[in-house]
Amino acid sequence: MLGKALVIIIILIAIFSIDQLASSDEEGIVNTFIKWKEELFSTPDRLILSSLRDEFLHNNMSLLPHQTDYIVELTQKHQEVQQFHKLYCIGSDKNPYLYGDDLQDFCLLIRQSGILSFEFGQ
Repeated sequence: MLGKALVIIIILIAIFSIDQLASSDEEGIVNTFIKWKEELFSTPDRLILSSLRDEFLHNNMSLLPHQTDYIVELTQKHQEVQQFHKLYCIGSDKNPYLYGDDLQDFCLLIRQSGILSFEFGQ
């Protein structure tokens, strides 16, 4: 399912880019191509992060609002999730927002998501 969503997003980006290329001057073409490339390479990143966030929040409906806000903010960038994993899942730092079973569940989802083994576009 993730693969199908990625293909659809790539096709939509390509269609938008082609339309922009047809109506732009040379400088606009270069800028459009650069934006298209950035979108293309950041799409898998966003899909994995949103999937991680949605699954965790769906399975932890008892989180307090500040904990939910923390997860939403944390899962905006893969670097943040990787740093979180290093500090709180592998390391022994204490997290003021997630602890106990919630922390263990989130660490497990991070490992299962594959986000630790991918390098994403910037």
